[in-house]
Amino acid sequence: MKFKGTIVLLFFMMTKVLCAQLEEQDPVKRISFGLNVGMNFPSLIIEEVPNLSPIQKNNPGVRYGMFMDYKVSDHLHFSPKVEYSYNRSSVQIPFSTTSSNFSSYNIFPGSLELMTHAIINAGKGSLRPYILIGPNYRIPDKDRNAPSSVFSNRNDLAIDLGIGLEKVFKHFKIAPEIRYSRGLYNVNQNPTLKSVKYNNICVVFNFRV
Repeated sequence: MKFKGTIVLLFFMMTKVLCAQLEEQDPVKRISFGLNVGMNFPSLIIEEVPNLSPIQKNNPGVRYGMFMDYKVSDHLHFSPKVEYSYNRSSVQIPFSTTSSNFSSYNIFPGSLELMTHAIINAGKGSLRPYILIGPNYRIPDKDRNAPSSVFSNRNDLAIDLGIGLEKVFKHFKIAPEIRYSRGLYNVNQNPTLKSVKYNNICVVFNFRV
């Protein structure tokens, strides 16, 4: 996790520098920071393997993170995010076509996610519905203490789509949102399987000042 911690640190150092530069150029406050927390509802796409019937197991997980919001205009924002996601998704693989015993291959049990969302909102009032779209780069958290027989996952690139509703209070803003994240790459590293793609739906609550 040292490498991933370095990535997060560099990300926020860069945003702080950008924030300072923009505030010098424009007296209007365009940048704010926030925290979020939510739940994952995963779904896998598994390519069929001849004479093998893998079973996917999908259970809810949790996520939390930090984000920056850059206001381009009243109706357009950009929001870089860093989130850590705990997932409970796996593929159950039978030892043979006649066996009732299975091995389990976990898909992103933990992952660092780096994303940038373009946010389009529909108003200036205290309630602001919005839509979002943007790329999401997932880095699996590898367990260094896991035995060599445990297969890990490849990095993934996804496209996020979502809707949300921001509520403006006197001292802070809260925005519940729903995102659909479509994985584009094969994340499988288990030789028994051909291809596994990871998708999920997230329900996230964003808090910012």
